[in-house]
Amino acid sequence: MIRTIRSRLAALKLPQHVLASMLGVSQTKLNLILNGHRKPPPGFNAEAKSALDRLARAERAAAEARRRVLRGAA
Repeated sequence: MIRTIRSRLAALKLPQHVLASMLGVSQTKLNLILNGHRKPPPGFNAEAKSALDRLARAERAAAEARRRVLRGAA
C-alpha cells in the first residue's frame, strides 16, 4: 500500500508536505514512512488513501475549470 501512496502522490505531482499536512504529520515523518524507515501508524493507509482521493478530485475539478475558462465558457 505504501508503494501505491507514493505512486499516487507522484502522479498528482504534489510535494510530500501537502499530503503530510492533510494527515497531520510532518513531512519528515511522512518521508520516513514512505521510504520504509518508519512503520506507519494504525489507520495510516486508509487516511492517506482518503486524502489522496480528495486531492485527485480537487485536481480534476481545477483542470475542468481551466478548460471552461480557456473555452470562454466561464
